[in-house]
Order: sequence, then C-alpha cells, then structure tokens
Amino acid sequence: MKNLQYLVLTILMLATSYSIGQNNKPTCAVLNINQVGLSSYTPDMLGNLTRREFSKLGIYEILYAEDIRPLIKKDSTTTRYPKNSFNCYSIQCLTKAGQEIGADKMLSGQVEQMNDAIIISFRVIDVKSQNVEYSITKEYLNLNDQLKNMIVLTLREMMGLYNDKELEDLLIKKFNRESYINTTGINRLNLSGTRMGVVTMLGSNKEIIKLPESQGGFESVPVFFNFGYQFESQYLNQGRIQGLFEFIPSITGLEQGLTMPSITILHGIRDNKTGFEFAFGPTFGMAPFASGYYDSNDDWHLESDWEQQQYNPNDTSQLVVPNPYPIVKRLDSRGKYEMTTGFILGLGFSIRSGNINIPVNVYTVLQKKSMRTGISLGINAKKQHR
Repeated sequence: MKNLQYLVLTILMLATSYSIGQNNKPTCAVLNINQVGLSSYTPDMLGNLTRREFSKLGIYEILYAEDIRPLIKKDSTTTRYPKNSFNCYSIQCLTKAGQEIGADKMLSGQVEQMNDAIIISFRVIDVKSQNVEYSITKEYLNLNDQLKNMIVLTLREMMGLYNDKELEDLLIKKFNRESYINTTGINRLNLSGTRMGVVTMLGSNKEIIKLPESQGGFESVPVFFNFGYQFESQYLNQGRIQGLFEFIPSITGLEQGLTMPSITILHGIRDNKTGFEFAFGPTFGMAPFASGYYDSNDDWHLESDWEQQQYNPNDTSQLVVPNPYPIVKRLDSRGKYEMTTGFILGLGFSIRSGNINIPVNVYTVLQKKSMRTGISLGINAKKQHR
C-alpha cells in the first residue's frame, strides 16, 4: 500500500513540475514587421501573422498585442513613432520596449519584395543582455500569396526546427518545378496559342493525292501546310506533373487550293521541369469522299461510271448488267465532304527563353485505311496572373 502511495505521489509531483515548467517559458513580444515594396501587406498585418505563427512553435510564451499596446510609451528621444506604436525595429528601440512591457525576448524582422524575390529577415533579441540570440535571412521566389508559408519556414529554421524540404524547394528554387504552389500568382506555363506546321499523308491516301483530278486525285504533293490554334486547360498541377486538356481547331491544305478542317481533342501529361509532354485523343475532320470500285486493272471508277458504261441510248430496253466489283468508299476530289475520324498520338517539348515559349510537337494520326504524320511549332508568352 505504501508503494502505491509513493507511486501516486511521484506521478503528481512530476505532473506538477511539468505544468510549472510549461508555464515558465520565456515571454516574447512581437511588434510590427517592417515591409519594403510589399503593397499587399502592412507592417501591422505582417506583425499579426508572424506573432500567430511564432506562437504555434511553442518555444516562447507569446504576448498578445492587446497586452503589449497599453504598455508601450513614446520614445522621448525621437518623434518618429507615435504613442503606443508597434513600429519599432532597432535593437535600442526593441530592448527599451521589452523593458517597458516586461518581456524576456523581442522578435523583429523585415519582409522585402523585389522584382523576382521576397527576402525575409528575423531576429530574436534578449532584452536583459541586449544581444541578438537568433537571426536569419532567407530569399524566396516572388510568390506573394505564399507569404504565410515563407514566414513559417523562416521562423522554424531560425529556431532550429525541421522544415518540409519539398515545400522549401518549391518556394526557393527557381525553375525547380511548377506546382499549384509556385505557379499561383506568377508566370504559369501555359502553351495556348497558334500552331503551324506541315503534315504528310501516308498509305493509300498518299498515292491518291498525287493522281490527276480525272481519276479522283488532287494533282498535288502529299505534304500540306497546317494552321490552327491550341486552347489549353490545366486540370492537374502537382509537383512536376501537369494534367492537360487541349482543344485544337485547325485547317489543312489551303496552299494547294484545298480546305480540310479538323478538330482535335487531347488529354496530355507534361513534365514541368523539362517541358516534355505526351498527348493523345480523337481527331475529327472533313474531307471529300466518293463511292466507287476498282476494275480488273485496278483502276478506280465512280459508282455511277458503271451504269454509264452499260447504258445504250439506241436500246432503252437493254438491261444494265449488275456491277461485279465491290463498291467501296475512298478519298476522292470529286466526292462530297464527309466527317473522318482518327486517333492522334503526339510528343512534344518546349523551348523557353525568358517569358517566351516555343512548343515543338510531332504527331501521328491513326486511321483505318491510311495515316498521316506531321510536326507543328507555336509561340506564346507567359502571362502574369496576379
């Protein structure tokens, strides 16, 4: 029984000691954080944000702004700051303010926004010794909407705490990768824009293109100029991977007197770091087709040619002999425009120069009786999304 009593007493003493230890953490006051070039945040807003995030670390007992404000007096040696001001950044001002409010430590800092970077500096000052105990300066990408994460990373590193390395890389390393974090509020890789290139016919259609018009051909070379526009939407943007939806209307063959419009719908995957992408999906087009047959000499004829060959105007009672050749449908310049379908596979990469992107793509269109392959180029500029 005595042993049980000793055990309970020991546990209570340990719990009491722990509770007292927890309540005896050094106090720390956070005043305003100076800002340079950061129009969307005031020093007061930065102070509140830093005070809240620093409190979450649990290292110091952070004093509330409402507890600090009534205790801060106007510095008699200067008129720069009004009464009860939190705009106090020098060591002399901070230590004097710390003495007035009875804080053990004072945290101050500055957030500076430049053209391509945000620089955050913090320091913790011991009020009694007037020495800087901790200090840090970190530079981040110019991602204004990620300022909270930047402040958290900076405070944790200053106090020797573990940071999320992946998050840190996304906010610090330029061109490391693009994600929902570091592409929000800055230039985001989007390759929407004009597309132009050449496409060549393969298979049976290649030979038909070269035939004279009297035989259903187009009397042209099987290489056509293609012009279109790519509309691109990103539905996934995590780490190095982007999921893309692409819609591409285009027209082919204008330089050879042809008009072959098409619409392509693609699903794509892009590597943000290298710009390499792969896409696939259906394509729908319009082209002239006609029904006909191949005779014993493998010559092509329209279906109506057989009846004309059999018709004798001097003997209207003569029966037309049924056509013994199979009727098929093929590309024919004399035919009517019909919808064609195919499946497209494409590979591409992007050449980057500053804010300019030059997407380069090669592709193949798979179809039932023929196929075609081509290459396209584009150009666009990254737009600022603020």
